[in-house]
Amino acid sequence: MCMLKRSMVLAAVMCALGMNAAALASRGDEGKVSGSAASKSQVRADGVFQEPALKIQERKPFGPEVGVFEKVAEVPEPTPVSAMWMYLFFGAAGLTALGTVAAAFAMSKTTDVDGKPVRALTVGTRIAGGMGTVTTAVLTVAGFSAYGSFSVQSAVEQINGIGDDMSLVYSLRGSTAMTRIQAKDFMATSSEHSLKKYSDSAAEFENWYKIARDSIRESEREKMLGTLREDMNTYQGLLKKLVQLNDEAQGVLDSQMRVAFDRSSELLHEISRTARADGDPEAAAAAAELEIQIAEVESAMYSIIVSRQYEKLESLSTRNGVIRSAVAKLESELQNPNRRAWLKESQAAIEFWLKGLARVTQLKEEQGKTIAMMDTVGPKMWGTTEELIASLQQSRSGVLEKEHEAMTMSKTLVAVISAFAVGVAVVLSSVLIRGITVPLGRVVESLSAVANRDLTRPALAMKSKDEIGVLAGATDRMSSALKQMVSEIQGTTNQIAAAATEVAASSEQLASSVKNNENAAQQVSSAVSELASSVSEVATKSAEASDAARESMKQAESGGNMVAKTVMQLGDINGRFNEVGSVITTLEQQGEEVGRIVQVIQDIADQTNLLALNAAIEAARAGEHGRGFAVVADEVRKLAERTTQATGEVSKTIGGMSEGTKKAAEAMVVGRKTVDEGREMGEQTGDAVRKIVDAQKEAEKRASSIAAATHQQSSATEEISRTIEQMTGSNRESASAADQAAGAATSLSTQAESLKRLVGQFRI
Repeated sequence: MCMLKRSMVLAAVMCALGMNAAALASRGDEGKVSGSAASKSQVRADGVFQEPALKIQERKPFGPEVGVFEKVAEVPEPTPVSAMWMYLFFGAAGLTALGTVAAAFAMSKTTDVDGKPVRALTVGTRIAGGMGTVTTAVLTVAGFSAYGSFSVQSAVEQINGIGDDMSLVYSLRGSTAMTRIQAKDFMATSSEHSLKKYSDSAAEFENWYKIARDSIRESEREKMLGTLREDMNTYQGLLKKLVQLNDEAQGVLDSQMRVAFDRSSELLHEISRTARADGDPEAAAAAAELEIQIAEVESAMYSIIVSRQYEKLESLSTRNGVIRSAVAKLESELQNPNRRAWLKESQAAIEFWLKGLARVTQLKEEQGKTIAMMDTVGPKMWGTTEELIASLQQSRSGVLEKEHEAMTMSKTLVAVISAFAVGVAVVLSSVLIRGITVPLGRVVESLSAVANRDLTRPALAMKSKDEIGVLAGATDRMSSALKQMVSEIQGTTNQIAAAATEVAASSEQLASSVKNNENAAQQVSSAVSELASSVSEVATKSAEASDAARESMKQAESGGNMVAKTVMQLGDINGRFNEVGSVITTLEQQGEEVGRIVQVIQDIADQTNLLALNAAIEAARAGEHGRGFAVVADEVRKLAERTTQATGEVSKTIGGMSEGTKKAAEAMVVGRKTVDEGREMGEQTGDAVRKIVDAQKEAEKRASSIAAATHQQSSATEEISRTIEQMTGSNRESASAADQAAGAATSLSTQAESLKRLVGQFRI
C-alpha cells in the first residue's frame, strides 16, 4: 500500500516535471548554484544519516506448554476375561471321573456263594461307571464350550482395545494436522492469533500423545510413536526458528529499512522540488529517477515477500549498481551545497537500506529453507500415523482370524466329544442291559423249569461274582437240593406223613410271606410307574425348553447383528459430520482471508482518496497548467469512494457468511455429539445382546444335557418296572405253589399214595 502511494507520488512528480520542463529551462543556470528555493526549505540535513536501531516485535510465549485444550478421559485399562467357567467345568469333569472310579470301586465289594467278601463287577458298579462316564463327557463338552466362549470374549476384548488405540491414533493424526494447518496460517499471516491456535493444537497433540503412549504397548507401534514424537519436536523447533527469522526480517523492514527509505525519499523529493523551483530540471529529473529506482526495488521486494518466493530476492542485488549509478549521476548534476548535503545523507540512507535489503534477503532465504524442511517433516508425520493405523488394522484382522480358528476348533471338539459321549452312552446302555437281562433271563428260565417240575436242566454255572452271579449260584444250589430232596422223597415216602404237620405249618407261613412280598412288589411297581411317567414328562419339557432356548438364541443373535449394523451406520454418519466440519472450518478460514484482503483494498482506497486530494491541491497551486491534472485527481477520488463503498458491502456480506458458518459449525458439533451418544448407546445395546446370546447358548446346552439324561433315566425306569413285574409274577407263582403245598401237607397224612404219584411227576 505504501509502495503504491510512493509510486503514484513519483508519477505525479514526473508528470509535473514534464509539464514544466520548458518553464524550468527558460530560467537559466542562475539558480543551480545560488538555490534560493533550497535556502528557504524547511528540510535540514548535515550530510550524516542516523542509522535506526533494530526493533524486533515482542511476541507472547507460544508452544504446547502454553496451549489450551479440552481434556479427555484416559483410556481405561482392559478388563481381563475370566476363564472361571472353563476351569470349573473341566475341574468338575475331573472330579466326576475320580468320583466315578471311587464309587465303582466301593460298589464292587460283594460276597460269593460261600458268603466270603470278594471284588466283582456288580450291577451297581456298572451303573455307576456308565452314569459317571456320561456325566464326565457332558461336563467335558461344557468345558470346551466355555473354552470357545472364553476365546471369543478374549478376542472381543482385544478388538475393543485395538479400536480404542485406533481412536487415539486418529485423534493424534487430527491434532497433528491442525498443528500443521495453524503453522501454515502463521506463514501466511504472521499473526499472534495463528500462534495461539498453533499452541492449542500442539498442546492437544501432547495430550493425545501421552494417552497413546500409555495405552499402546506393542513394540513396533511404540517405535512409530517415538518417531512421531521426534518429528513433532523437529517440526516445533523449525517453527520457532521460522518465527525468529520472520520477526527479525520484519523488524529490519519496519524499524530500519522503512526509516531509511522514508528519509531518503524525503530528501530526494526535496532535491527534486527545490531544483525544479531553482531552474535545474536535470537535477530534478535525476533525483526523481533515483527515487523511482529505489521505490521499484522496494516494491519488488515486498511482492516477493508476499508471494513467499524468497529465492528471487537475490536477483534484486543486481539493481544495486543501477541505484549507485543513479546516485553518482545525481551527484554530478548538483551544484547547490544544500542539495549536495541532502544527497550525501540520502546516499548514506540508501546504502543503509541496501545493507538491510541484503540482511532481509539472507533471512528470507533461510526462512524459505526452514519452510521447505517443515514441508518435509509434516508429510512424514502424517505417514507415520498412517503406518500406525495400518498396523492396528492388521492386528485386528489377525485377532479376528484367531477368533474364527478358536471357534472352529471348539465346535469340532464339542461335536467329537458329544458324538463320543453318545456312543459311550449307547454302548454302556447295551452292555448294562445285556449284562443284567441275559443272566436274569437264564435264572428266570431255570426257576420256571423248576416251577414246571423239570429238574433235568443243567446248572447255570455262571462265573460272574456280582449279584446276578450269586443269584445264579443260589439257583443252582436250589435245583441241586431240590433234585436231592425229590430223590429222598421218592425213597422215604413213609417219612413224609410224619412230617406232614410241620410241612403244612411251614407252607402256610411261606404263603403268607409270599403274599406280603407280592403286595410290596405291587406297591413298588406302582411307584416306579408314576416315576416313569414323571421322568417322561420331564424329558418332554426339557426338549421343549431346549427348542425354545435355541429359538431365543437365534432371535438374540439376529438382534445383535442389527445393533452392530446400526452402530456401524452411526460411525459412518459421524465420519460425514467430521468431513462437513472440516469443510466449514476451511470456508470460515477462507472468509477471514477474504476479509483481510478487503481491508487491504479499503486501506488502498483511503490512501488513494488522500492522494487524489493532495494532487488536487497541487493542481490548484499550479493554476492553469494543473487543470487537467485536477480533473484526473477528481476522477481518482470518485473511484476511491466507490471502492470504499464496495468494500463496505463486501465486508457486510463476509460478516454474514462468517456468522452463518459459525452457526453451521455449532450445529455440526451438536449433531456429532448426538451421533456419538447414539453410537455409544448402540454399542452398549450390542454388548447386552451378546451377553443374552451367550446366556441363551448356555441354557440351550444345559437343557439338551438334561433332556438326554432324562431320556436315559426314563429307559432305566421302564426296565426296572419290567423287572418288578416279572418278580411280581414269580411271587404270584410262588404264592400259588405255597398254597398248593399247604393243601398237600394237610392231606399228606392220608394221601401218601397221591404224594408218591405227585413226586413221580418230577423229572430227575
